[in-house]
Amino acid sequence: MASDTNPDLNNPDYVDALLDLFNPGSGGDPPLLAGRKSAIRSIEGGLRPLKRGNAPGRDIVLTGPRGNGKTVLLREFEQRAQALGIDVIVLNPTKIRNEATLAQRLLWDNPDAARLLARVKPGRAAVDLGGLFKVEWTSLSEEERRSRSLHHLEALLAIRCRNNALLVTLDEAHTLDTLVGQRLLNLSQELRSAEKAPFLLVLAGTPALHEHLNSMSATFWDRGEVLGIGLLSRDAARQALAVPLQDKGVGLDDEALSRAVEDSQCYPYFIQLWGKALCESLVDAGAAHVNDAVVEAAKPSVEQSRKRYYAGRYEEMQNQSLLPAAASIGRVFDGSVAGGVGTETLEQALLDSGAALAADAAKEQLNQLAKLGYIWRMPGSVKWEPGIPSLMTYVRNEQQGQPRPC
Repeated sequence: MASDTNPDLNNPDYVDALLDLFNPGSGGDPPLLAGRKSAIRSIEGGLRPLKRGNAPGRDIVLTGPRGNGKTVLLREFEQRAQALGIDVIVLNPTKIRNEATLAQRLLWDNPDAARLLARVKPGRAAVDLGGLFKVEWTSLSEEERRSRSLHHLEALLAIRCRNNALLVTLDEAHTLDTLVGQRLLNLSQELRSAEKAPFLLVLAGTPALHEHLNSMSATFWDRGEVLGIGLLSRDAARQALAVPLQDKGVGLDDEALSRAVEDSQCYPYFIQLWGKALCESLVDAGAAHVNDAVVEAAKPSVEQSRKRYYAGRYEEMQNQSLLPAAASIGRVFDGSVAGGVGTETLEQALLDSGAALAADAAKEQLNQLAKLGYIWRMPGSVKWEPGIPSLMTYVRNEQQGQPRPC
């Protein structure tokens, strides 16, 4: 790919731009959103009716193990909506611990919404809301606003959406308070179905989100558009590394780049780790070409960051007494993972290894490991696959020599 940038490693601005090119971390934006064409199409499809002032057919759910880029896709949703002139509200589960704060965040806590409510005139609103607007909204006390906005939340939000379409996003939705979640899910259904309002709710969370949503609404998961966000394809992973470097004028040796892609296992977070390490290695070497020497120099930094990441995941499983089960499942996937592995096979492996002493215990261990993203299933699939294949290798290696459960 051609580049308009000439590498100048004596130029501090160029060096800073190169070192800041990749952003590994919690939801850090990658320089290139590669391999997510299906999700992007769903984003465009969800925003299309909002742009026309119509209600979308269904809500959207992004789910997958941590580190696969769900937060990045949420931000893509938000940025595209704002570019179309659609209002965006970003919710955080830690800040909406009850229904009153949910109403506050959706309505008068937002300056644009507060101004809208202040100028709403009697008419349909008076019919819908039973005389709420006989008094000026701005004259109400904070407590009165809380009470009235909670009581009339659906109708007030419908008025707001008819004034301008609204997208609401919620990350880490698997941690959402159950009662708040029920109100939010019901609110979305009411606005889209009964009110025909241009309102779209987009949730993102780990594989634990499925069970959590079912505890709030038995039908939400089935009636929403569920997008599984997992590992990238090899071509997409290669593109995610190569294109940003080439755009900075960096040359690439195909075999050297392939080594980095192979080591990343196409896991988006590890791809960003590799990108960051390669840029640092280029600067340290004063080089403008990724070759075997640059990859070899970058590898220790990647391995160090990856071990820290693995240690945190290992501790999670240790705290839940899941390490023997995790090691047993890792041995299954160490064979063939083509097409995934069925539930019965994994449960039997847990029983045979002694990690689980009964069928019920095996089912529960699988459920807990799925919630942690150690294993997961793409929506619509009955086959399990590793969340991060190399994490299984790490767990097995750490567990070698440990006594088996009695």
